[in-house]
Amino acid sequence: MFGFIRYLIPALINFIIWLGEPLLPLLMNDPEHWKLRAQEARLAARHLDDPEAKAAMIKVAEEYERVALRAAERVLKNPE
Repeated sequence: MFGFIRYLIPALINFIIWLGEPLLPLLMNDPEHWKLRAQEARLAARHLDDPEAKAAMIKVAEEYERVALRAAERVLKNPE
């Protein structure tokens, strides 16, 4: 059902690696960054006609929201 995700997840991982290690800690603790990614994924889903691809993109958006929540928790625990 979510065959599209198996192609999307490696692409996302490769993109994060491409960003480089110096940016990763900044991004991991930035809830707004991940909320924006979720918003972009939802917008992309609205333009998809394939129900399987649309559902996969919505799932990606939900995961980005989950990452945003975790980032916010880290910021609250370790304010700088």
